[in-house]
Amino acid sequence: MESDIKLADVPILLQSAPLWMPTAIKEVRQVTPTIKALRFDVPWGDAFRAGQCIDFRLTAADGYTAQRYYSIATAPDASKTVEVMVERQEGGEVSTFFHDILELGDLLEVRGPIGGGPFTWQPSDPGPILLIGGGSGVVPLLSMVRHRQAVGSHTPFTLIYSAKTHDDILAREELLAAAADDPHLQLVITLTRESVIRPGFRIGRLTKEVVRSTLRGAWSRPETCFICGSNAFVGDMSDYLLEEGLEIHQVRTERFGG
Repeated sequence: MESDIKLADVPILLQSAPLWMPTAIKEVRQVTPTIKALRFDVPWGDAFRAGQCIDFRLTAADGYTAQRYYSIATAPDASKTVEVMVERQEGGEVSTFFHDILELGDLLEVRGPIGGGPFTWQPSDPGPILLIGGGSGVVPLLSMVRHRQAVGSHTPFTLIYSAKTHDDILAREELLAAAADDPHLQLVITLTRESVIRPGFRIGRLTKEVVRSTLRGAWSRPETCFICGSNAFVGDMSDYLLEEGLEIHQVRTERFGG
């Protein structure tokens, strides 16, 4: 997930932020028609919290700089390798650079981990946990799912994920395999622009009825819900949950876009 919010407008994200450091891109993969995954090493790659971000700074030859922060997709790992997923935004100066110009081995300036507070998950947190992601907003939630899998947690997780088409589902095979093997991981995927009906997937927008039926079909009421996506998506999902009786402190959100 990329945020176009000016970092000066979100000072909470930069409290105690470390200095900029260079890192070399060690892997670039096209993971959906519009999203690329970038992998690189950082010293704190084994110690961040699922849900946190990385801040990137690009500097042109004339000194002009552009900054964006992207959610981390991976779980903390001893290899200290992290991954971000960058969705191409037409006219976006940073995302188009990552998609059209960036090559394996290129150096980037990064600092992190950025963020924290309520929009992070740790294995010691009480469950059940409900995750709701729209489009690339699933990225920090994917980090939470991967962290849970990596440590062998049995905390009940439900992931509701709205994507455009079957090809736009991030980590599709990984998520489907994890849900098939883990009785404590429930996966609900809706496809908003898909015309082909596929077993196990819902067609159409993520509605109040889908959220309600998922909540009532889960193991028990969630202790915490994490929602990430566009402003409109997060607003709608938050309203649905509050209408279903969740308390406002149980609903934690991350938004992107204008």
